[in-house]
Amino acid sequence: MHFRPVPLNTLVDSPVITGSYFRQINLAPGNPVHRYLDIVADYPEALNLTRREIQDYRHLIVQESRMFHSHHYAAYHFLLTLSNHTSHFGLEHHQSSDDRTNADYFLNPEALLVGADLLPHEYTHSWNGKFRRPARLWQPNFQIPEQTGLLWVYEGLTQYWGDVMATRSEIWTPRDFREAIAMTAANMSHRPGRDWRPLQDTATAAPYLYYAPGFYATFRRSVDFYPEGELIWLEVDTKIRMLSHGTRSLNDFARLFFGMDNGSDVTRTYDMADVVRALKTV
Repeated sequence: MHFRPVPLNTLVDSPVITGSYFRQINLAPGNPVHRYLDIVADYPEALNLTRREIQDYRHLIVQESRMFHSHHYAAYHFLLTLSNHTSHFGLEHHQSSDDRTNADYFLNPEALLVGADLLPHEYTHSWNGKFRRPARLWQPNFQIPEQTGLLWVYEGLTQYWGDVMATRSEIWTPRDFREAIAMTAANMSHRPGRDWRPLQDTATAAPYLYYAPGFYATFRRSVDFYPEGELIWLEVDTKIRMLSHGTRSLNDFARLFFGMDNGSDVTRTYDMADVVRALKTV
């Protein structure tokens, strides 16, 4: 197998998956910009998505395109590993995402319900995080540490949109969405660490909190820029809708802030002032 030469940045940002049981699903048939769901699994039965599930993920591609009015990749691949022998997480890349979960993800309705936001979240990162990135998170090489202070935008907004897109694509029902938000709000309201540690500090300390043990997490806080960040952006969306009497929403912010340079994969950075300016424009 041979690959064409690419810049170091592209090479580092381009994972691959392989396995004995593999399936590729075209999520944008007929579209010149290709999007694929590439799945490897522990056993062949795990690859058996229903027609409805495939259609839901095709809806995800359509819904994200409607919101952002752009794409920033030559082609996109969801690299989905269904295995009980690997770590489980989602990790964004510019033209793909490394997504790993239980082998029975598509066989167990409860597993799919609980993890419904995995692919929508990581796909949203193609815009929020990879194409547009906090200025201090972007560095010219891999030796300079990233500064994570704006992760409540990078991850918090993506967490919100991931849940929204899981619902718009019909992987979740509207009730599922409301219950997920309610659970997040309840968890944050019982987080005593919020009495002393600001959310900003959890973002700044992210390199340590990602790998911190679970002991006393409610008192010292963890990567709360995901759940509390989601609640912040829910409030922002609600506020925009209220002030505009329902004529505008965070969708308009998405088009304004992420919709430029269609087809380009060159990262554009932003700072807090840019976020505020765009929100005021909306």
